[in-house]
Amino acid sequence: MDFHKFFEEQVPVALLRSDGLARQGSILFVLDGERWLVDLSAAVSRRLDDAPVEVECQLQMAGSIFERLLADPTHGQRICWEGGVRASGNHALLGHFFASLGSTPAAGLDAFAAYYDALAHLVPDDRFRFMNHGYATGPDPFDWLEPGDRAWGYAIALARHVVGDESLAGKQVLDVGCGRGGVSSYLRRYHHPAQVIGLDRCAAAVEHCSRDCSLDGLQFVVGDALALPFPKSSFDVVVNIESAHCYGDTAGFLREVSRVLRPGGSFCFADVFLPDRLAATREALQAERSLRLLRDDDITSEVARGIALNDGSFMDLLLSMVDEGGANQAILSNLIYSINVSMRQKYESGEWRYASFWLRRVEPVSGEGTSQEA
Repeated sequence: MDFHKFFEEQVPVALLRSDGLARQGSILFVLDGERWLVDLSAAVSRRLDDAPVEVECQLQMAGSIFERLLADPTHGQRICWEGGVRASGNHALLGHFFASLGSTPAAGLDAFAAYYDALAHLVPDDRFRFMNHGYATGPDPFDWLEPGDRAWGYAIALARHVVGDESLAGKQVLDVGCGRGGVSSYLRRYHHPAQVIGLDRCAAAVEHCSRDCSLDGLQFVVGDALALPFPKSSFDVVVNIESAHCYGDTAGFLREVSRVLRPGGSFCFADVFLPDRLAATREALQAERSLRLLRDDDITSEVARGIALNDGSFMDLLLSMVDEGGANQAILSNLIYSINVSMRQKYESGEWRYASFWLRRVEPVSGEGTSQEA
């Protein structure tokens, strides 16, 4: 690839043509030892000498890897975890850069989407089935689970808590943000609904689920939680566990949940929150007139306990998934630290909260501020 032509001719033209794109800041690319500065603010790009330069974002990699990024920027975080890229600074600028080239919409490069795409590709092991933090009121031998499920007992206990006393037998269930498919599979096998559909934005995760969680009455689809690809009143129950913090529009998500739920249907919802976001979410739940809040539980201590009781088993299981080349060692080590140390400390200190909710789909009373059950 001719980097001179790319940076000095193609990039400035692309930046100028990217109407409405936020162009603030600069990025330094170090490719095969050559340094290229892209100034988003001025829409210019040029080669630099070895003199120091202040930038908001810097990437260092082989030229061949940069060509891979240009071909598919959504794989950038995966390549970083593999060790092929050294990145520092404001990574959000990379979204603006690649979007200006027309490679991908900026929204497609958000950190959550890229991280889960990287996990799906770098950790294909079918033993990795759950991604929630778990739940425990005390030690549990999990004799209520089949032997093959007990390694993920605390994660399954969270799903059981969130569903609570809701009967799923014979019902149509939607699991939004299904991740690795573990919750969807658990619901289908233990709660006996007629059908469970697991939906996730990450196509690689959905492909993994479709391959490794195959069951009659269980289906996985790619979809956006803010634009659910289903007709009105399609489901009796919607489940959403530890996923909504990725969406960016709580009110919009609740409207979609209400739309696809049948009157009288249930929304079983749990997530991790900063305290101010928990208060805002409670306000949003109360404001959605077609959903009646029937249960609101702060389960922070139970989630922290679940992590503590499972920390050694969780670490051993994930470390057993490290591949021979070590390409996934960094992301697995990060995941272990993030949950066993960082999130546990945040829960125990009160910096983060974990809450679960149960809501009923109701029909708003026309012209009034209250609702009646359908």
